[in-house]
Amino acid sequence: MSAWTTRRARRKQKVHARIEDEERLGNTEIGKLRHRFIRIAMVAISLILLFILLVINGTMAAIINVNLSRSLMRIAGEQPDGYYSQSDAQLDQSLGAQLMPNVRITSVDYYVLTIDSDGTVLSTDAHTMSELSAEQEAEMVHRTEERNPTLQPGRTVKFTYDGESYAARVVDKDAQAQAKAKADEIASAASSSAASSSAASSSASSSSSQSGSASASPSSSSSSSTTSTMSSASSASSSESASASPSESATASSGSSSASVSASASSAATSSGTASSTSSSRDSSSPSSSPTSSAYNANADTTGSAEESANTLDIVYLNYTDVHNWQRQLLDMSIIVALLSLVVFWMVVVSLSRRAVEPSIKTLRTQKRFITNASHELKTPVSIISADAEVLEAVNGENEWTRSIINQSQRLNDLISALVSLTKAGENEKFQLADVDMTALATKAAQDFTPVIEQAGKRLETHIAPDVHARAELRSITEVVNILLDNSAKYCDDGGMIDVTLAPRQGIRGGVTLTVSNDYKDGAGKDYSKFFERFYRADESHNSGKQGFGIGLAMAQELVTRMNGTMGASWHDGRISFTVNLH
Repeated sequence: MSAWTTRRARRKQKVHARIEDEERLGNTEIGKLRHRFIRIAMVAISLILLFILLVINGTMAAIINVNLSRSLMRIAGEQPDGYYSQSDAQLDQSLGAQLMPNVRITSVDYYVLTIDSDGTVLSTDAHTMSELSAEQEAEMVHRTEERNPTLQPGRTVKFTYDGESYAARVVDKDAQAQAKAKADEIASAASSSAASSSAASSSASSSSSQSGSASASPSSSSSSSTTSTMSSASSASSSESASASPSESATASSGSSSASVSASASSAATSSGTASSTSSSRDSSSPSSSPTSSAYNANADTTGSAEESANTLDIVYLNYTDVHNWQRQLLDMSIIVALLSLVVFWMVVVSLSRRAVEPSIKTLRTQKRFITNASHELKTPVSIISADAEVLEAVNGENEWTRSIINQSQRLNDLISALVSLTKAGENEKFQLADVDMTALATKAAQDFTPVIEQAGKRLETHIAPDVHARAELRSITEVVNILLDNSAKYCDDGGMIDVTLAPRQGIRGGVTLTVSNDYKDGAGKDYSKFFERFYRADESHNSGKQGFGIGLAMAQELVTRMNGTMGASWHDGRISFTVNLH
């Protein structure tokens, strides 16, 4: 149990260390590049997934729409194939039927409503198990008119009513007439072809029969001779009957006639059977002219007047709820798969990017450890050196050598403190942001620095707006303002002017803008992005006349970033400005 507890504790330590490393890396240049890479990669992946989603669902929607229109045209009789009895495979040759058999719309679940010019339903032809009430009919016509106000023929519209999905189409009667004429032509051509095929088959059968008689065997000849003998006998018998009495003659004639009728009936039956067989064969082998219910008007009574037909419209309604539900399920499933893929891609990108910056994390960890340890190790000898110099000065009196030792010790001690402060600024400990009165803070900082600036022969002006507040950490934002004023006091031109400006920021997000600027005539052509690098100084010769280590601006930017703000530098018309934006 203790071993399991130990492993669990170690695992927690690793997790906490990883979280700390992530936070520490977050505000560094490498961390910002990593975050930018993750954002760009996720945006690119999202666009690719969205494109795939649109292609899949758009293609299926297009296929379904084409099938809906084609099914409505077939039902309305606007296509010749709507008048023939064909199998589904022959009837539906559309792209949807070939690629996605489940998308085919071959149902006969449809309604045909006949309306007048005022939109009143005159009659209903329901090819479905359920009938429509008058209210339902009127509502369906109304929804059709909403999507097709002019009731333009040949246009397919879709709507949902009472939980069912419908596709509606106003019948194009001109196209209907052309399709029916085309169907009649095809039927006539098919009948002629079938008749020619039947005649050719009969001719072939006769030729085969004659060939068989010509090649009869001797036994057939013998049979023929026997038949001739029987015929002679029959003739003799007839002669005998001719000399018989009239009653006997009538009886014989009646018997002969009965036999003849019976033979004729048998022959007719055989012929009828043969014709029926031929007709059945023709019907099954070619598209016959017998109409089916696939076109609602295939068997319609066309005795109505042309005027009545011109003043009415037929609207076909096809129920495609099952296909629409299938389409919605495909869309939902596609979205779920896309979201899961996005999460997986995000995990992969974050993992790979972390591995890429692992050396930088180790470097930051090592740097922190070195600065912390070195600061503790250096402070002791520096303190001893400073104390010894003060003792020598007390014994031997003050001189330039002891004073230099004390000054340089103090300078080294300040450098160590600055390094420690910079390291702490990069710790990324969570700031507790609160409402800070920036007007009071900036005013007090300007008052504190006024004597120092005036003593250096420079002047300070302020343009601080009243009652300006920002979300910040009080101690950190105070340190930032002091760093900016101290930097301006050091690097302002002799006799120059330092300006402190505080104003609310305009825009949707709002916020506060603090700007500290000063005269700096030598600032043209400099790379101001380097001003926030550690140990960078604009005075490349590191002239000791201007005290500083090049750490202050880097630390100020760290603190501003941790307060969710931004900081930048710019130069214009001989003045350099440092701007801080806070929310």
